[in-house]
Amino acid sequence: MSTNSPRTFQELSARNAIADAESHLDGFRVFLFGSARYKDKPSDIDLLFIYDPTRIAPQLAYQQLRPVFHAVSLATGCPVHPVVLSQVEEHETEFIESLDPQPVLLIDKV
Repeated sequence: MSTNSPRTFQELSARNAIADAESHLDGFRVFLFGSARYKDKPSDIDLLFIYDPTRIAPQLAYQQLRPVFHAVSLATGCPVHPVVLSQVEEHETEFIESLDPQPVLLIDKV
């Protein structure tokens, strides 16, 4: 998983929007993946949100993130395609390991 400098304007914009929405992200790790990692004009912004189910009720995780989705969409001018998984779900599916190129960690508040 990469934590390098942003490669595209969209990646920088998403990173800044995530930082601004930090108060909504306690208990989450957020990753950027997909075409926004390497295209200047992606069709959407793919974000992976991994949450700690001991801190966030699974039935509330997606709802808690709605302001973040909106902030990233406004900042990038692209719709957000979120994937929201608990730590257990991510471990079982190995979602991060399946991505190529590897995702960029934007924030870790777990």
